[in-house]
Amino acid sequence: MCRSILRRLLSLALVLTSALLAGVAESGEKPEKKALAEGDTLSIGKRDYTLQFFKNAVWGTLEKSAKLCLWKEGTAWVIDPLRPHLNDQFPCPWPIETLAADRSLAVVRVPDKKDMLAVADVRKRTLIAEFPASAFFFSGYPAEWVFAQKRQHVYSLHGISDGGWYYLDLNQKKSARLKIPGFSPADDTHVWNGALLDDGKELVFFISGQTTKDGVRRLQFPIEDFEKRTHAVADAMGPLLHVAENQMIGSLEPGQYGVISTKTWKIIKRVDWRNEFGSVAHYRLGPGGRYAYLSNGLLRLFVYEPKTGALVKAFPEPKKLEVHRLGATFSADGRHGVVGGETGQIVVFDARTHELVQQAFVKHSVGTALLIEPEEKNAAGTCLVVD
Repeated sequence: MCRSILRRLLSLALVLTSALLAGVAESGEKPEKKALAEGDTLSIGKRDYTLQFFKNAVWGTLEKSAKLCLWKEGTAWVIDPLRPHLNDQFPCPWPIETLAADRSLAVVRVPDKKDMLAVADVRKRTLIAEFPASAFFFSGYPAEWVFAQKRQHVYSLHGISDGGWYYLDLNQKKSARLKIPGFSPADDTHVWNGALLDDGKELVFFISGQTTKDGVRRLQFPIEDFEKRTHAVADAMGPLLHVAENQMIGSLEPGQYGVISTKTWKIIKRVDWRNEFGSVAHYRLGPGGRYAYLSNGLLRLFVYEPKTGALVKAFPEPKKLEVHRLGATFSADGRHGVVGGETGQIVVFDARTHELVQQAFVKHSVGTALLIEPEEKNAAGTCLVVD
């Protein structure tokens, strides 16, 4: 008798527990996952990655490439976000904004002078010239610079300043101002976005004011021959992404984009991107160049086909993820993409289907995450979390 009652009570308890769990599931409430700590394992597909945290690092760029430059405590690493590893490193006393393609020069920060930037001779580890950071307010992140070795000029691809368009003159060891003929924006504020053209030997800048009424001017010149510069009225506000030879997707007006010929600078076609996209903050071509990964000012990530401009995917999923401005990185085999969330999240997606594969929370702020493959075939890789 007692056993029969006990069995009934146990069955009732199981039924009530199941109903309670079902009610929680239906309400959409899920217990929070435990945050992973350094040394824990993150499993992605059939491979394990050990979490390693990299705190207080500085991100920069490598000139004329899609590679990034990571700096921490006197050491710099050049990293390909499509095939990340930490083997390419060298000593450098200063945090790097942009490293020259031949690695002879760099635009660096001056830690003991917070309001100053400098151009450094990387090999001699000496500063060539210092200049006030207030001369430029950079709209790009991380900052991108281009070096003209013969002219001893250094050009910022993105910026905003009063009084004209600025560049660095290393001969004069100061920033130099250029007034654009026929261009007088309101409050004398100049905003510029630039790009290297297909051969990498010529620069183009689109210079505008703070409002569309100011219009846009195009400044173009060979990198090593500044005197051959040309000026023209422009239809676009700035180039954004190479989609084919002599073609770029460019910003036409706030929130509107189109394919532009870099030979004639005429609009070939408008790209039907959703209004929710807003303004592009960062872009990156994925493995093989089939997809472009664009993040906007609201820290969302969008996936597009550059050749067609078609929207493939809109992240985040879930919506709580705030994608870091460095955007997506990828595993060396090109199978997985990784998005770092500023709220301590790591989101991994399939780079072919763009479906979510893994979502992890870590005890660390996440600027970006890099999946680094091991030296030994069957060993665990490293998931390097950089704030």
